[in-house]
Amino acid sequence: MDVACLMKLVLMLWITLITSIKSDPSDEACLTHLNKSLQDPNKSLENWNEATFSKPCNESTSTLKGILCNNGRIYKLSLNNLSLRGTISPFLSNCTNLQTLDLSSNFITGPIPPELQSLVNLAVLNLSSNRLEAIRVIGSPLGFRCIE
Repeated sequence: MDVACLMKLVLMLWITLITSIKSDPSDEACLTHLNKSLQDPNKSLENWNEATFSKPCNESTSTLKGILCNNGRIYKLSLNNLSLRGTISPFLSNCTNLQTLDLSSNFITGPIPPELQSLVNLAVLNLSSNRLEAIRVIGSPLGFRCIE
Protein backbone atom coordinates (compact mmCIF):
# COMPACT_ATOMS: atom_id res chain seq x y z
CA MET A 1 0.00 0.00 0.00
CA ASP A 2 1.47 3.36 -0.94
CA VAL A 3 1.79 6.26 1.48
CA ALA A 4 -0.99 8.36 -0.11
CA CYS A 5 -3.47 5.50 0.17
CA LEU A 6 -2.45 4.83 3.76
CA MET A 7 -2.86 8.52 4.64
CA LYS A 8 -6.37 8.54 3.12
CA LEU A 9 -7.30 5.46 5.13
CA VAL A 10 -6.03 6.99 8.38
CA LEU A 11 -7.88 10.24 7.63
CA MET A 12 -11.15 8.40 6.93
CA LEU A 13 -10.83 6.39 10.15
CA TRP A 14 -10.10 9.54 12.13
CA ILE A 15 -13.14 11.36 10.65
CA THR A 16 -15.35 8.35 11.41
CA LEU A 17 -14.09 8.24 14.97
CA ILE A 18 -14.58 11.97 15.56
CA THR A 19 -18.11 12.06 14.12
CA SER A 20 -19.21 8.98 16.02
CA ILE A 21 -18.09 10.19 19.45
CA LYS A 22 -21.13 10.56 21.65
CA SER A 23 -21.36 13.36 24.13
CA ASP A 24 -21.17 12.89 27.85
CA PRO A 25 -24.22 10.91 29.04
CA SER A 26 -24.51 13.24 32.04
CA ASP A 27 -25.12 16.23 29.75
CA GLU A 28 -27.65 14.19 27.80
CA ALA A 29 -29.56 13.31 31.00
CA CYS A 30 -29.39 16.93 32.15
CA LEU A 31 -31.00 18.23 28.94
CA THR A 32 -33.55 15.42 28.68
CA HIS A 33 -34.89 16.04 32.19
CA LEU A 34 -34.76 19.84 31.89
CA ASN A 35 -36.73 19.64 28.65
CA LYS A 36 -39.36 17.45 30.35
CA SER A 37 -39.67 19.83 33.31
CA LEU A 38 -40.23 22.97 31.21
CA GLN A 39 -43.00 24.02 28.85
CA ASP A 40 -42.09 26.22 25.90
CA PRO A 41 -45.28 27.96 24.69
CA ASN A 42 -43.41 30.17 22.19
CA LYS A 43 -41.55 27.21 20.63
CA SER A 44 -38.22 28.93 21.26
CA LEU A 45 -36.53 25.59 21.87
CA GLU A 46 -37.91 23.80 18.81
CA ASN A 47 -34.74 21.83 18.15
CA TRP A 48 -34.53 20.63 21.76
CA ASN A 49 -35.39 16.95 21.38
CA GLU A 50 -33.97 13.59 22.38
CA ALA A 51 -32.16 13.19 19.05
CA THR A 52 -30.20 16.42 19.55
CA PHE A 53 -29.56 15.67 23.24
CA SER A 54 -27.47 12.62 22.34
CA LYS A 55 -24.78 14.97 21.03
CA PRO A 56 -25.47 18.54 22.17
CA CYS A 57 -21.85 19.67 21.71
CA ASN A 58 -19.42 19.51 18.83
CA GLU A 59 -16.27 20.40 20.74
CA SER A 60 -16.96 24.12 21.30
CA THR A 61 -20.26 24.68 19.46
CA SER A 62 -23.85 23.57 19.83
CA THR A 63 -26.84 23.70 17.52
CA LEU A 64 -29.14 23.91 20.54
CA LYS A 65 -30.41 27.36 21.46
CA GLY A 66 -28.98 28.70 24.69
CA ILE A 67 -26.10 26.25 25.00
CA LEU A 68 -22.38 26.97 24.79
CA CYS A 69 -19.82 24.19 24.92
CA ASN A 70 -16.16 23.73 25.73
CA ASN A 71 -14.21 20.54 25.02
CA GLY A 72 -17.43 18.75 24.09
CA ARG A 73 -19.22 19.57 27.36
CA ILE A 74 -21.94 22.10 28.20
CA TYR A 75 -20.48 24.99 30.18
CA LYS A 76 -23.16 27.67 29.70
CA LEU A 77 -26.93 27.29 29.67
CA SER A 78 -28.73 30.55 28.97
CA LEU A 79 -32.49 30.29 28.48
CA ASN A 80 -33.49 33.73 29.70
CA ASN A 81 -36.59 35.65 28.60
CA LEU A 82 -38.19 32.79 26.63
CA SER A 83 -41.54 32.64 28.54
CA LEU A 84 -40.66 29.16 29.78
CA ARG A 85 -42.98 27.61 32.35
CA GLY A 86 -42.57 24.68 34.69
CA THR A 87 -39.99 23.78 37.30
CA ILE A 88 -36.23 23.49 37.51
CA SER A 89 -35.19 19.88 37.16
CA PRO A 90 -32.85 18.56 39.87
CA PHE A 91 -31.13 16.70 37.02
CA LEU A 92 -29.48 20.00 36.03
CA SER A 93 -26.83 18.82 38.46
CA ASN A 94 -25.86 16.25 35.80
CA CYS A 95 -24.34 19.08 33.73
CA THR A 96 -21.21 18.86 35.86
CA ASN A 97 -19.14 21.31 33.76
CA LEU A 98 -21.79 24.03 33.97
CA GLN A 99 -20.26 27.42 34.82
CA THR A 100 -23.21 29.68 34.00
CA LEU A 101 -26.93 28.95 34.41
CA ASP A 102 -29.35 31.70 33.37
CA LEU A 103 -33.07 30.93 33.49
CA SER A 104 -34.06 34.52 34.31
CA SER A 105 -37.19 36.33 33.15
CA ASN A 106 -39.40 33.30 32.61
CA PHE A 107 -42.41 31.90 34.47
CA ILE A 108 -40.63 29.10 36.31
CA THR A 109 -42.19 28.06 39.63
CA GLY A 110 -41.45 25.78 42.56
CA PRO A 111 -38.35 25.21 44.63
CA ILE A 112 -34.74 25.67 43.60
CA PRO A 113 -33.37 22.13 43.65
CA PRO A 114 -30.73 21.64 46.37
CA GLU A 115 -28.88 19.42 43.87
CA LEU A 116 -27.61 22.60 42.18
CA GLN A 117 -25.21 22.94 45.12
CA SER A 118 -23.25 20.00 43.71
CA LEU A 119 -22.32 22.00 40.59
CA VAL A 120 -18.83 22.88 41.79
CA ASN A 121 -17.94 24.75 38.57
CA LEU A 122 -21.07 26.92 38.63
CA ALA A 123 -19.95 30.53 39.07
CA VAL A 124 -23.01 32.44 37.81
CA LEU A 125 -26.60 31.54 38.67
CA ASN A 126 -29.37 33.85 37.46
CA LEU A 127 -32.90 32.77 38.32
CA SER A 128 -34.30 36.29 38.78
CA SER A 129 -37.75 37.37 37.58
CA ASN A 130 -39.39 33.97 37.96
CA ARG A 131 -41.91 32.70 40.50
CA LEU A 132 -39.59 30.52 42.53
CA GLU A 133 -39.93 29.65 46.20
CA ALA A 134 -37.58 31.37 48.63
CA ILE A 135 -34.13 29.88 49.09
CA ARG A 136 -33.07 28.55 52.48
CA VAL A 137 -29.31 28.35 52.71
CA ILE A 138 -28.21 25.75 55.23
CA GLY A 139 -24.58 25.86 56.31
CA SER A 140 -22.06 27.94 54.40
CA PRO A 141 -23.10 30.07 51.42
CA LEU A 142 -22.98 28.53 48.00
CA GLY A 143 -19.75 29.05 46.07
CA PHE A 144 -21.24 31.11 43.26
CA ARG A 145 -19.60 34.38 42.27
CA CYS A 146 -22.96 35.82 41.26
CA ILE A 147 -26.47 34.80 42.30
CA GLU A 148 -29.54 36.68 41.11
